[in-house]
Amino acid sequence: MKKFIVTGSMRSGTTFTASVLNSQPMTFCVEDYPWGVFPKKFKTQEEFLLFSSSLDAKFIYLGLPEPRLAENATFNDDLVDLYISHLKKIYECENVGFKRTMMTKSEMLERIKDGYKIIIIKRDAGKILKSWVSRINPNIHDAAERLQHFLKEINYYQPRIPSDQYIVIDFDEMLANFDQTLLSLSGFLGIKIENPTVRYHSFNKNRAIFHHNSSFVKNSPNNLMLMGLPRKYKPGTFKKFAAMVESGKYKPRLKQKILRFMRNIYVKYFT
Repeated sequence: MKKFIVTGSMRSGTTFTASVLNSQPMTFCVEDYPWGVFPKKFKTQEEFLLFSSSLDAKFIYLGLPEPRLAENATFNDDLVDLYISHLKKIYECENVGFKRTMMTKSEMLERIKDGYKIIIIKRDAGKILKSWVSRINPNIHDAAERLQHFLKEINYYQPRIPSDQYIVIDFDEMLANFDQTLLSLSGFLGIKIENPTVRYHSFNKNRAIFHHNSSFVKNSPNNLMLMGLPRKYKPGTFKKFAAMVESGKYKPRLKQKILRFMRNIYVKYFT
């Protein structure tokens, strides 16, 4: 069994890459990172049963067999391993993959200890920022701050983790030389990877052909309600911000710092 995680900044091409890997016959790669949502420890049996029921409901909604952890485990068991075994059974796959955008170095090291290899998707910062403000958050300052933080976290695509446990894939290079990139991924993962005739996204593996998902919908209603109407930026703006981000010289505005502080207070005390 081969295990891997696809990561990178938002809008860098992680969804595309994950869908290619998800479409290999003996491999799945879902957009569901269990270490981010599975509690490390349940305080009570009731908490465990509530979590198990919620997870079952999610799978029922997706039209897939539910894990039924409440029937097959106690709340002291390693539920992530049981969950992964369930996914392998559903998709009849041996190789395991997950997509996790904006992954931290500490997370990478933890997953490497678990036997996972890390695939980092790299993309031109200007293209990331342009896509980010049109599809996630129309405020380029917020986008630049978060992108710079992520790039610093992974040491600008040279993360301080064992070099044989990660590979950096340039998204634009992958599109230009697709077969060669897949060959590189094959060698890194030890899995035969071919250009799929059809692609499947996340839990839709072998069920519904991938066309696009919500991250590809420009100016979605949710974004408009939460962020306000998108702005039009002058030519050269993205290039200027990208240069600051890639050099680590972008400095957040005072307004951003205040909003971030208020947001953290709200999350901590009112959610």
